[in-house]
Amino acid sequence: AGGKYADAVASYLKIKKDPVLKAAAQCYIPVCLEANGQASQAIALELKAVKDETSLYTGESLLNLAIHIYRNSHSKSDYKKAAAFAIRSAKWAESGGGNMLEVDMTPLAAAMKEFPVPENMIAKDTFGRIYRPGLPTEAIFNRASCRWYLLDLILKAKLLSAFLMSQAGDSRSAIEELKAADEINRTNGGHLLSDFWNFDRISGDIKTGSFRIESGL
Repeated sequence: AGGKYADAVASYLKIKKDPVLKAAAQCYIPVCLEANGQASQAIALELKAVKDETSLYTGESLLNLAIHIYRNSHSKSDYKKAAAFAIRSAKWAESGGGNMLEVDMTPLAAAMKEFPVPENMIAKDTFGRIYRPGLPTEAIFNRASCRWYLLDLILKAKLLSAFLMSQAGDSRSAIEELKAADEINRTNGGHLLSDFWNFDRISGDIKTGSFRIESGL
């Protein structure tokens, strides 16, 4: 959106017919609202959106919800609540992303040029550790057919839940989430996480209370 969050919201609200693009709008409108200082409204919309487990965007909405609760909270109970949504995001992706594989995404290429996925959702390593392709059209098509999208979401959710559990004082659960992420990375050739990934170092950071996710939060 280039910082023009109100314009982005207005564009998303123009989507009326295509159910997949409407689901995309439900996911990304809260991202724009939160970035524009309207966190409570964003969180309320996300709580409504994540009730639909079959949407192509449920996993991302759950992840965004966890991030937004964390950013706008200052208590351990809120961090635990945020971690629960991150864990739900991972479980959604592990189950295959709802009805993801049954959706025909072919007609969306032209529409995505007008309503692109927000750049910060696809072009950055959100947590400074996970690689993702940077093309909006590729992201939307891979959402329906490519395994990397689900693996990427699982890893993000597990790293986020580990961070949130650490912030809530539950280092044991945080390390278990890290172990799960490390196992996924190793069983996929070690290529899903960047060269900066080191399980022993990060688990040590959790034990000392110094674990941080550098960007995206």
